[in-house]
Amino acid sequence: MGYAFADKYCTQDGAGVHDGSSWGNAWSFLEAAAGYSAGDHVHVRGEITTEDNVTLNTKATVDAPVLWEAEEGRVTVNVADNKAIFLANCDGCVFKDFDFTGSSSAGGVVYLNSPCVAYHCSFTNTTTTGNAGGFSAVVVGDEGQLFQCHVVLTGASDGSATGAVQLQNGMMLHTTVHTSITAVKVTATAIFNIVGCTLWHAGAVESDDRGIWLAGLVTGANQVGIYGNTVYGFYDGIHYDNGAGPAVAKQVFHITNNILYSLGRYGVYSETPDEYATLLLCSNAMGALGTGRTNLTAYHGEYDAVVLTADPFTDAGSGDFTLNDEAGGGTLCRAGAAPGAMLGGFTDYRDLGALQHRDVPPDYPAEGDVEEGVDYAYTEYTGTFVVPAEEDVERDVGYGEDGTEFTGTHPPLQDISLEESDIRIRTT
Repeated sequence: MGYAFADKYCTQDGAGVHDGSSWGNAWSFLEAAAGYSAGDHVHVRGEITTEDNVTLNTKATVDAPVLWEAEEGRVTVNVADNKAIFLANCDGCVFKDFDFTGSSSAGGVVYLNSPCVAYHCSFTNTTTTGNAGGFSAVVVGDEGQLFQCHVVLTGASDGSATGAVQLQNGMMLHTTVHTSITAVKVTATAIFNIVGCTLWHAGAVESDDRGIWLAGLVTGANQVGIYGNTVYGFYDGIHYDNGAGPAVAKQVFHITNNILYSLGRYGVYSETPDEYATLLLCSNAMGALGTGRTNLTAYHGEYDAVVLTADPFTDAGSGDFTLNDEAGGGTLCRAGAAPGAMLGGFTDYRDLGALQHRDVPPDYPAEGDVEEGVDYAYTEYTGTFVVPAEEDVERDVGYGEDGTEFTGTHPPLQDISLEESDIRIRTT
């Protein structure tokens, strides 16, 4: 169903009477943060700079969501040093085309909580003095979602208890993370999914730099999955260390269709006793590993089909993770995905790793293959189908019937009349 949004307008300092009713009477950013209502479409333009923490609280509802959208391109939000923007409990809010940037040595630059979605946004933490107690670019919790976003944290000079993304009961979809520490630290107590993401390490690798770090998982929820991701350049690709494990039923993690490449130790590493967790691996591709593919034992499922003997990427050093045509590299990852039912399912045309969804172009019949009563399945014919040119339209001649072939376009509508007996109009 559609929604009848109420348009509101926002700039750094606002204008006019500051009621948000137009660009001439725009809210300031702080006024918009405090004044928006359920069902608003908040248009934002220009550059925004904050001086303290900013919190956007619950306003949206399921029946009246709120859309915050950048106008005239993208909007950069400069967050004050060691401060944050709290998109807290913004049920039903969507933030589109924002670039959040700040320097925070403790905590995150942005906190994205509750059923709230960041779409086509970026999150950058420029700190060079990371706090070992934890720091991030974005903290995602309580069913928050990152969808087609970009996260950067490449300036940290020491190890950290957190990752560039801290994922707490949330979801990451088709998001890129470029970091010099752990990319994603998962501290969920319920369901989480990481799907179609590119996690890329920058700089020298330390032993606590993990692509995906599964830590502090305290429930036995089985609905967790790591699907179709690319993990490159870390110490461990996926690291699970819930210690002695939870005092509940065994946790099951589905790790499927990922590419784990150029890692200092293992593709997948577990420190948790087998009786507390099962990591099910299926159709992943691994290669260039310092120690080995996994340290998993018989308790874990190991069904990987692809052992990479060459770099599968076009130019990973420059951030181009499209698949190349190297034998033993990209060619092994093409069309190698296992079928599944995650977010629409994997198909025969989906390759391993992130951003590798193969485009299958429409395959129309060639002109010579157009025949009456023939089903033009894309598996049988190639070419481009075109209708007859105006001068080729004749009475009682079908398009392609009995091998007749035509090219061009149909007659203009205004040229068709009842007096022109040589034109046949087909209605079926």
